[in-house]
Amino acid sequence: VSVLWLFFGYTIAFGPDGNDFVGGSSKLWLQNAVDIDPTATLPESLFITFQCTFAIITAAIITGSFAERMRFGPMLIFISIWHLIVYCPL
Repeated sequence: VSVLWLFFGYTIAFGPDGNDFVGGSSKLWLQNAVDIDPTATLPESLFITFQCTFAIITAAIITGSFAERMRFGPMLIFISIWHLIVYCPL
């Protein structure tokens, strides 16, 4: 989940050039995302890490809800798809 968040999720959730529901692709693979802005109160790299912790915790809670009821491979696929389709746009 952390790899998905860093490469795709951050730009889906917080990309500046998108619409109201899905962000744009200007920060895909975190390009232009860690520029230092002297007017910002919080560095963007710290914000990315902070939001990544919630993405990981949410996936862990979902995994715990069906632990030992599902095989590991399909669970990884489900969590990946759920993360990109449900969690990131919200």
